[in-house]
Amino acid sequence: MSPPSPSARSRIATAVSERAAPRPLAALAILLAACALLLPGLGAPDLWAPDEPRYAQVAEELRAGAGGRVLLHLGGEPYAQKPPLYFWLAALAGAPEGRVGERAARLPSALAGVATALLTLALGTTLLGRRSGALGAALLLALPTFVRLARRAQLDVLLAACEGLALLAWAACAREPRLRARQLAPVHAALALAVLAKGPVGALVPLLAFAAHRSWERSRGALAPADGAAPPGLARGFLRALREVAAPRWLALSLGPALAWLAASAALADGAFLGEAVGENLLGRFFLGTSHARPLHYYLRQLPLDFLPWTLLWPLAWAVARERSAGPRGLAWRLLACWIGAALLFFSVSAGKRGLYLIPIFPALALLCADALVAALPRRGRTPRWLGALALALVAALLAAGALLAPLLARHGLAAPPGASAAPLAAAAVGAAAWCALRGRPLARVWALAGLVALSEAIAAHGVLPALDPEKSPRPVALAAAAAAGPGAAVATSRPSLLGALLYYGGGPVRRVATPDEVAAFAAGGGRVLVVPAQDLHLATACGPVRVHARLREGRRALLVVSPLAPSPPCATRDVRAGTY
Repeated sequence: MSPPSPSARSRIATAVSERAAPRPLAALAILLAACALLLPGLGAPDLWAPDEPRYAQVAEELRAGAGGRVLLHLGGEPYAQKPPLYFWLAALAGAPEGRVGERAARLPSALAGVATALLTLALGTTLLGRRSGALGAALLLALPTFVRLARRAQLDVLLAACEGLALLAWAACAREPRLRARQLAPVHAALALAVLAKGPVGALVPLLAFAAHRSWERSRGALAPADGAAPPGLARGFLRALREVAAPRWLALSLGPALAWLAASAALADGAFLGEAVGENLLGRFFLGTSHARPLHYYLRQLPLDFLPWTLLWPLAWAVARERSAGPRGLAWRLLACWIGAALLFFSVSAGKRGLYLIPIFPALALLCADALVAALPRRGRTPRWLGALALALVAALLAAGALLAPLLARHGLAAPPGASAAPLAAAAVGAAAWCALRGRPLARVWALAGLVALSEAIAAHGVLPALDPEKSPRPVALAAAAAAGPGAAVATSRPSLLGALLYYGGGPVRRVATPDEVAAFAAGGGRVLVVPAQDLHLATACGPVRVHARLREGRRALLVVSPLAPSPPCATRDVRAGTY
């Protein structure tokens, strides 16, 4: 394939790099929709274990300043699991109220979700045009997984916002034969924020994507080498591009702030901090799967589930990919494909995996689906059958949710809030009415479907999730343990995921126990209360009888608040029935 002539390259660059800003009305609509979906009611549900109360407790200790403003702490001990950016923001949000409450703990993630939607709009407009950019942002906000995580105290939506800012800055210079300092500086400044949000992965994955994209463009002849040489092969071009985008001076900008924080924290903590932060948390998770170990093919199953309902648009995007990649939008499609592929490859190779690790690629996936819809659907005409089938599936899902919500909650001993069953039925009726009213306008019907999903997300956030609080919230467990232990007394638990919750809602010191000997040592040292899952009760009863103060939750999630009585050798596991064991 012969490379395009300079004039053709100029036309392609001009078409791809259309620098039109989003229309003010579209930007305002996306902003209002994002704020309406992500900001109201953040403090209504309790913080759910394991991540939320732990992150809130770290931010609260940071706000209180007992351990300073640099080194993070959990229960008075140095916390080396995460970088500081999210906790700084949550502590700042909690400062006016004098405590990092539920709303303050979730606010950085929610605001990052709003920013991510606006960045998706700006990126899509720059790369694909106004219609695709606006529709892509709408599809992102109509992703239940994205909205749910943005309304939780999580680091990954903040990471998505920081990486989205870097991708937007890269899109402005991706077509340039030679990268200049004024173009790369904003990219690496945004990556510096990403590293402070989630660690080195915040820079490594984007840099791999940028190098892969630049190498791909050069191999196709779409980017003329600055020295006039022949385009290199894909492998050599990748290494060359990696040296361009990840030169030492730029790595100093993107990694420097996080390294400075790490060095300062290690100086303030003991010698184990650095080993835990780098060895266990980074290398251990990636190579050994010390946390969330999952198989290589995990994301082949998880990503389609997390991206529903728009996973159903992937075949359409695949069908138009060849046409789009060969046209003036080819650079944009290849850039978004490299962004998605780099993250999928990196996290698939990693031994530790979670579905939320791929949140930063959701904007790119949404933009590809949106541009495929713009390419395939006319503004006016007959609606394709597959789009009608998608609409029918969404309406049927809402009808099923309305019919089954109350029985499902009752099965777990939970009461549906008033109107919770009627709301999905009303949303289905509104969606069906909008579909009929927009007859002959296929693309407008897609907007209606996105609005229907967003309405369903709002119903879930304000009507369904609060009803799950009695089952999901660790507050009752922490309060029962604190009441049984007494003011300021230590509580022990065999479940590490409860450490943050017991600290945040209980207020007293918490110790972790993993063996009967550790339970015996805790009791001998004056410890009075343990919180254990029902299946781990043998840890508490192995060296003596216990008294059960409370049993919370049901089934596999059952938790017991117990007090060891006087140890009675020899240690032996006892059968637990009721009362004193």
